[in-house]
Amino acid sequence: MQGGQARQKLGAEAGRLQGIFITLDPARDTPEVLKAYVTSFDESFIALTPRSPQELAALAREFKIFYRQTPGPIENSYTLDHTAASYMYDPQGRLRLYQTCGIGADAMAANARALLHAKNAD
Repeated sequence: MQGGQARQKLGAEAGRLQGIFITLDPARDTPEVLKAYVTSFDESFIALTPRSPQELAALAREFKIFYRQTPGPIENSYTLDHTAASYMYDPQGRLRLYQTCGIGADAMAANARALLHAKNAD
């Protein structure tokens, strides 16, 4: 997750951002696992877990996220194929950017700074 590096690049403005991670694999991603994962990128990030498979499916549809369990080589094991991207909202809560995972921390920070300073951003 490049969000943590991007947040560091924002300096004092980083306090105006909130990183949120939503798991696509609530069966394996316990609250403890999620906390360790997201805080490894940035201590301020939070993690959310859908309450049900139906809520997860609805969330994925709404955000156009692909996810699929692929059986692993060992019985009862699997990998989770999924979209690797992030969404950025402006200070008014409007969805403004879709960023692929390879965008890089510099570009992500520049996008965040642009949103924070855009006309009507406050």
